[in-house]
Amino acid sequence: MSEVKLMSYAERTRHYLHTIEGARNVRRMMVGLGWPYERAVAESVMKVCGLIVYERIAAVTEEVVLEELGVVA
Repeated sequence: MSEVKLMSYAERTRHYLHTIEGARNVRRMMVGLGWPYERAVAESVMKVCGLIVYERIAAVTEEVVLEELGVVA
């Protein structure tokens, strides 16, 4: 996956996570199902971006998690 495509998917996912619906879904997955944050983000990546290939989902999830945690500027 190109860097441009990765950043586009990551931006879409971050935008979704900061909506009311996205925040509710992540909370529901973490509290209701006991999922870790990374898994909840991966589900959001699949929902928002429509990705089904594990390697692509993992790459976008890693990018989003690192940015959300403030590890990447």
